[in-house]
Amino acid sequence: MYAASNFVYFSEDQGENWLRTNSNTPLDNDNPIYSLGLASSNPSVVYAGTAPFSDPSKMFVTKNAGNSWVQIGMDVLPDRYPVDIAVDPSNEA
Repeated sequence: MYAASNFVYFSEDQGENWLRTNSNTPLDNDNPIYSLGLASSNPSVVYAGTAPFSDPSKMFVTKNAGNSWVQIGMDVLPDRYPVDIAVDPSNEA
């Protein structure tokens, strides 16, 4: 189970205990994470979109259950807040 603030959190016990991903580092400084999308075909793949206070929004992906995140879509996404993220059930990319 995943949840977010300016960090992405992960729980393996139905939310009883939560761990911060990304080596306890926020994805986009102190900007809030506005949306999360989990790949149903691979639960280690998660997408996160931020809703920053002043900078353009950003998208991130992890392919290792949050151990590390990479910013994606810098040149192709419009300058909008990612409200929802849907991952294709047959293509985690």
